[in-house]
Amino acid sequence: VLDDNDKEQSKKLNDLLDRAGCNLLTQIPELIDWLVIQYPTKTLVLGQYAYMDSSAFVRVSLAMDAIASEVLKERSNNKTSTAALAYLCSPTDVFVVPPAAESASQKNYK
Repeated sequence: VLDDNDKEQSKKLNDLLDRAGCNLLTQIPELIDWLVIQYPTKTLVLGQYAYMDSSAFVRVSLAMDAIASEVLKERSNNKTSTAALAYLCSPTDVFVVPPAAESASQKNYK
């Protein structure tokens, strides 16, 4: 809860807001390096939630995939760090699965 009358709290929040954010298209190495070291003794869950219109969406999707791939690889090389992926799926998302997984899915759906 923010107190509008607390000038020190407001200054800290404004400082944070001035520094918050990143560019998924131009800061890929920096993001990977930063993500790899976050919460080293816990599982880091990466959510990939970005959208841009038209061909820019392909670029940002590839950037997110590259970031996730490298973070997963780097954290798997460290015995104390793990990472997992989270997706917010839409009806248009498609994922390739082995035939056995599709069959089990159909069987368990009933």
